[in-house]
Amino acid sequence: FSDLNHSLLFFTIRTIRPTTRSASIADPRRPAIHLVIKIQIHHILRPQQAIKEERICSMTTTIELTGRTAVVTGASNGIGRATAILLAEHGAAVFAADWKHLDENAGRFAELGIVELNCDVKRESDLAETIGEAVRRTGRLDILVNNAGIGMVMPIEDVTESDWDNCIDTNLKGAFFGCRHAVAPMRDAGGGSIVNMSSNAGLLPRSHD
Repeated sequence: FSDLNHSLLFFTIRTIRPTTRSASIADPRRPAIHLVIKIQIHHILRPQQAIKEERICSMTTTIELTGRTAVVTGASNGIGRATAILLAEHGAAVFAADWKHLDENAGRFAELGIVELNCDVKRESDLAETIGEAVRRTGRLDILVNNAGIGMVMPIEDVTESDWDNCIDTNLKGAFFGCRHAVAPMRDAGGGSIVNMSSNAGLLPRSHD
């Protein structure tokens, strides 16, 4: 995007479609990750021109995660499940944390060695126990994906205090306490990566959000 002359821009990744190639060059037994990313470029100073430009980026990368430990919250479905599976396919020891586990995941998770842990991210004690269990079993923590989140799509006058607390406790406090309890074991492991999932709803609010 070096050819863009706008000083205040932000980029919104609208869709990420991970696919796998038959094998990677580094390790023919391990599939490479191919990402097709659709990026929308927004101009902050002129919101009426919200979609300034749209581009498709494509890239292929190989990832080797053998010996690494990952915790993924909200891992029973959607992006969380896809992330947990992808990390496990590339060698990581994955702990899938969720408050409700789905029977449909049992076979695939067992095949990849993904460990399901009960965790309600609204409770700090659950996050502490989840991360602690991952460290106890593998001796380290390298990756935390704070993916658990809920939507609250309704007019503001219909939002109750309970609705608000549930949303904030899940989406904000859950990520914060995940980070808080991940720092020490990641420091002990010599470093790590924390990925906090978010939404473009905070940047492009709508009347019903």
